[in-house]
Amino acid sequence: MFFKSEWTDSEFHLVRRRKTRFRTVILALLCGLAVHHVPAAEWRKLRSAHFDIFTTQPQPVALQAVERLEMIRAAFAGLGGLPVSADRLTVILFSGFNEFGFYSPSHMVKAYFIRTFSQEAEENVIAVSDFNKDVDPVLYHEFAHYCSREAGGQLPLWLEEGLAAYYESLEFDGKRLTAGKPAPQYLKLLKSKTFRPIPLGDLFSMPYEGRRDHSWDDTNALYAQGWAVVHTLSTNPRFAPKFSQFLARMRKGETIQDSLSEIYGTTIAQLRGDVDEHIQNLDRLGTSINLTPSIQESDARDVPLETWEARLFLTKLLVSLRRPVEAERDFDALRKEFPKVPQIWEALGDFKYERGEKTMALRYYKTAVELGTENPLSVMRLAESGESRPEAMEHAVALLNASLQRNPRNHNLRLEAIEWAFQHKRYTQAAAWAGRYSESGDIRDFAMNFNAGYAHFRADNPKEAQLWLKRAIESTEDSTEKQRAGGVLDRVEIALARRQFADRIADEFSTGTNSAVSAARGGNPENATQQAATALPEAAGGRANDNIIDNERLDMTLTVFTRDRGGRVAEGVMHELRCLAAGAQLVILSGGKPVVVGIDEPNNILITRRGRHVANYDFRCGRQKPEKVRIGYVPAEASGRVGFLRILQFE
Repeated sequence: MFFKSEWTDSEFHLVRRRKTRFRTVILALLCGLAVHHVPAAEWRKLRSAHFDIFTTQPQPVALQAVERLEMIRAAFAGLGGLPVSADRLTVILFSGFNEFGFYSPSHMVKAYFIRTFSQEAEENVIAVSDFNKDVDPVLYHEFAHYCSREAGGQLPLWLEEGLAAYYESLEFDGKRLTAGKPAPQYLKLLKSKTFRPIPLGDLFSMPYEGRRDHSWDDTNALYAQGWAVVHTLSTNPRFAPKFSQFLARMRKGETIQDSLSEIYGTTIAQLRGDVDEHIQNLDRLGTSINLTPSIQESDARDVPLETWEARLFLTKLLVSLRRPVEAERDFDALRKEFPKVPQIWEALGDFKYERGEKTMALRYYKTAVELGTENPLSVMRLAESGESRPEAMEHAVALLNASLQRNPRNHNLRLEAIEWAFQHKRYTQAAAWAGRYSESGDIRDFAMNFNAGYAHFRADNPKEAQLWLKRAIESTEDSTEKQRAGGVLDRVEIALARRQFADRIADEFSTGTNSAVSAARGGNPENATQQAATALPEAAGGRANDNIIDNERLDMTLTVFTRDRGGRVAEGVMHELRCLAAGAQLVILSGGKPVVVGIDEPNNILITRRGRHVANYDFRCGRQKPEKVRIGYVPAEASGRVGFLRILQFE
């Protein structure tokens, strides 16, 4: 929802004097307070192949900005250090700090990247203060943050900021790109006699949480030292060939110590010396990379924009920046000025809902529904409250189907839909909304992968469930989440093993099992594995009419089996039938001790009761009825069993 947001910012002006901070903050606050009462600017929206841009800049400038954005994207794709997402990126381009200041998280920020989560979708946004000669490094920096977050997995703070700082120095000469040039502002700081570096061990362990609570010196050191380490690893001939491997390991959550040791055969202490040497000799090293990226001609075009649309977008941005007072004021102004726009009412409902004011939220949702909203989650929440007719449930399902068909990559909406289906025990519907694993793309979100896997498990699609759950485990470093997904995966793999066993039995017997296997594949997945196991006994019990069983085998006795065929006999009480991934095992208790025999040839077992052949004996995997039996088995030297079952006699 709106409060679930992430943002990063570009703070380019390294602070040299602490005494200027108080005055600068006061000026920024006064500017921010004044800005909000300036008459609303005229917003326009442009769209190109990969970008949506909201801007108050004149159209010629806006077109130049879109072309520059496409050029930046092509540069990142050409360099290959960070993967470039195919998703559309939204850019908000202001016309100077007078506009931008009110929507800025800090007075030192020229641009920032933020990821917002709403009912409609998860959205990536870059906000930029202006479009001028100084904007390129800002956009390079924030686009690097965007690529880092979209690549899946979370890089450590130092590495993400170091990469963003490294990409600031990209330069275009016409369409020719130069990368890896030394960054003067960071070099100057690192070589300064007053610079106090952070020990590398501490730098590498700096958490995202509370990063804005660090001192100015530590913040400057984070940027400068992060840049220095990334520049060393990505351009120094000793490290550069394996830098992509290093990034991949760090993205998976491996420790810096292990990654350095296994990839480079070095330690943090040794790396510090390498970085210092690299920086001292940087002016004499040829570290630049030259290439001409493939840049398509921009097809930017104007997109119709409602008078309220940009203002609502900016109000949502305030919510994501955790400024609820200002956001609420803007929401009130919007709903009074545009009372017939359902999007405004449902956005206000979301805002109240996330703040815990659910009674008010439902009132706003109800207004949005009455105005004809097509947002399924607003309808769902209203239906849950009992404030709507019972058919609202089916109306919500129809809207969800339509929304996900329009935007299959809307994983946030998909996840909400799955959770809603769980609440109403609509597991087949949940599995349908989860979709097929092969068509899902590389989703690095534990909740989405786990819920999709569980939905398919409950809908009796164990193979799909297995794929989703394995990715859920790969997508998290949290031990509790791994354990949770692993527990469900164990149940799924048991179901798969039993189903595969039932299929194998069906193939071996050819007849008499179709109904059993079919039954095993349908119904509630909670007992699907038990039903699947029924295929073994029903198939074995149906052998009476199978021509494979000849008279010699029907007349065979335990005496003949032991005398002429080297078999052995045990007697006891039926205890358990174990269905495994490859075959099965029968356990009887003989003198209170278990005797385990394997079942390797199901259609080569003679079952009799009181001397007569049993045509239809109903085995099920698991515990058995404690009947007295005698078994004949072929001895085998194997761990956990005494041999393979050939005769089973019930008294």
